[in-house]
Amino acid sequence: MKKYGSMKLKEKNKEKEKDLNNLLSIDGHIKRNNIFDAEEILYNNNYKNIAYDKYGFTNNNNENNKDDIKLLSKENERLKKWLEIIPYFENYRKKNKKKLKRKIRKGIPDSLRGEIWLKVCDIEKLKKGKENYYNELTLKMKESELIKIPDEDTIIKDMYRTFPGNLMFMNKLGDGQRKLFRVLSCFSMSNQKVGYAQGMSFICALFLSYVSEENAFWMFNHYIKDYGLKEIYYPEFPGLKKHLFVLLKFMKKLLPDIYNQLKENEVFPTIYASSWYLTCFTNYFSYDIAVRIIDCFLFEGIKIIHRIALGILALNHDEIVNCKGVSDVMGAFKYMKDKISIEPLFKKSFSFSISKKKIIKYENLYNDYISGIKPEDDEFMKQVKL
Repeated sequence: MKKYGSMKLKEKNKEKEKDLNNLLSIDGHIKRNNIFDAEEILYNNNYKNIAYDKYGFTNNNNENNKDDIKLLSKENERLKKWLEIIPYFENYRKKNKKKLKRKIRKGIPDSLRGEIWLKVCDIEKLKKGKENYYNELTLKMKESELIKIPDEDTIIKDMYRTFPGNLMFMNKLGDGQRKLFRVLSCFSMSNQKVGYAQGMSFICALFLSYVSEENAFWMFNHYIKDYGLKEIYYPEFPGLKKHLFVLLKFMKKLLPDIYNQLKENEVFPTIYASSWYLTCFTNYFSYDIAVRIIDCFLFEGIKIIHRIALGILALNHDEIVNCKGVSDVMGAFKYMKDKISIEPLFKKSFSFSISKKKIIKYENLYNDYISGIKPEDDEFMKQVKL
């Protein structure tokens, strides 16, 4: 009887696999139940004989770089030092915060990145008293299709679009995509005022590349809610406007030639910088640069996005200020990231004099404008209208 039941289950699973194959072959509309069917049978179309880099991306020639051996040696030295810090991380953070910041800016060894991120974000503290919360959420949405997931269709669409060249996420309805769907859906369910916005999936996928599914959920919550970012996803994007306002203030002071050129051509930061703030550059730069930026962001916060934005602009100073008209400016923005590598970007970005105190001052100035204390037609406010 047991054997018969096992055979029936295998046949049932084969039918589900066949149905999923048919659905994907015609590029059919994926629904929540398809994702849970795929999870039940551990649906997976493995990609074999594909060359990929250390981050799991295909068609990437980084591994063939002649400086690889030198870089590997440097990373091994860094790895040894980090292994000495990990057991005493909290104590080290309290007593050597500036030194720790410098080490993080130099780059966390990839093999330790997930472990260090969890410690930087203090995820165990966030989970305390809520150990079963994530499992309860996933079970709830699996058991009933009546449970509302805000923006469910958008999450499913973005599940396909997120790092499609990465081995973890390129497999349709594969393990990586299913995890991504669950984490984003659970976040959307438990944070309905924020919900889901396009671009979130890249940050979430990056976390999933380094930590477990449950920890990725808590990291994503921490990222959105504890770094002053949740308002950038609200309707009308109030937080995004505020951060772009701050960026303009820094641009006028630190990069006046670029500021004036863009202002005169009416190329405002809402056009070129919105995705930088919405995704923390995770869908802008190559993966190796994106993870280094996230390393710094998790330790230092929004200041890092302002710094990197200014660094991108500064490294393309001549291309921008020598443009003749708006079409030239937009053309310069289209290709500027391709000319940027990590070390020059970080060197330039961290050379600017930017403090939390100044950021808060500019944010308060923005709040004064929108509350009517300052005139609405200020030159900066005109440039952050969406």
